[in-house]
Amino acid sequence: MEPEDITQTLPFDRNRLALLGVSSLLLCVSFIMSIFTPFPIALAAVLYGRRIGYGAGAIAWVVSIVLSVFVFQDGTIFLIYSLGMVAAIAISEIALRKVKPLRGMMIAGGSFLLLLSLIFTYAVKVNGLDVKKVLLTQLENSKEIIDAQKKSLENSSGESKEAFEALALLNQPELIVDQVIKEAPSWFFITTFLVLWLNLFLVLKSNRIARKWGKDQFSEFELLKIKVPDHMIWPVILSLVLTVFGDSLGVWYPVIGLNLLKCLSVFYFFQGFGIYLAFLDYVRIRGFIRTVLIMLTVFTAFQVMALIGLFDMFVNFRRFFIKDENQGEL
Repeated sequence: MEPEDITQTLPFDRNRLALLGVSSLLLCVSFIMSIFTPFPIALAAVLYGRRIGYGAGAIAWVVSIVLSVFVFQDGTIFLIYSLGMVAAIAISEIALRKVKPLRGMMIAGGSFLLLLSLIFTYAVKVNGLDVKKVLLTQLENSKEIIDAQKKSLENSSGESKEAFEALALLNQPELIVDQVIKEAPSWFFITTFLVLWLNLFLVLKSNRIARKWGKDQFSEFELLKIKVPDHMIWPVILSLVLTVFGDSLGVWYPVIGLNLLKCLSVFYFFQGFGIYLAFLDYVRIRGFIRTVLIMLTVFTAFQVMALIGLFDMFVNFRRFFIKDENQGEL
């Protein structure tokens, strides 16, 4: 039996659509879970069609403006939600146009980064902005929050090295700004592809379950089989060399090397995470415990998953997860 065409929408459900719109706003406001902001709107577009899904997104976007102006009196919510809607459109179009998930994610991520880089460069040049001064001004406006953080560190029990370093950094705003400027490109790159990957995975999985599909070539399973080409080890080695020995060439070479290394790490994370899920399948971990383990891994073990993905080129971890057909059930 052929799988249902993804362009055929499901029966309209007003309550479910409203729930998706509200969920998107709540995720955005939560900040911690704001990376999942695009998911509800992208899912609405895939399940009910572009007109309904994007219409719900437009209404939620207007609400985000109202919240930013009248409730929070800060443009952060509006900015985050606007970026989330761009991601939601990209993700839903990948599904609706039947684009291969990995290819669609790379095109969307690359286009998004290029567009924002051009906008940022244009804005800085036209307005003659000094990025460092702007960030210092923002820190001064957040003085109350920083002072509260200082008191928390000063009153914390124990004098750990991490707390001492954090307190020293908070007392030197210029060092904070320099650190942000150095690390911002790589973290923005990582965040972009992580947001696209996580939300595209959830949309494809939810859509498959809602339509009661079997596995097909455009399911979320393809995002778990990412394998970075072997020749990408050379950019990794070059980035590592620049990070460690770049001081002899110039001040910015170690910074460039470290940023490149972090950018490459996100793709090895995808490969390592797929191996991790294959391991959980192998040891038959299901249900709530599996969900908790996955969430903890995504938020706390990024570097570990990236290293697993990198060393998979030499080890091929998946070969250890092949079940013996003669092996009995546990």
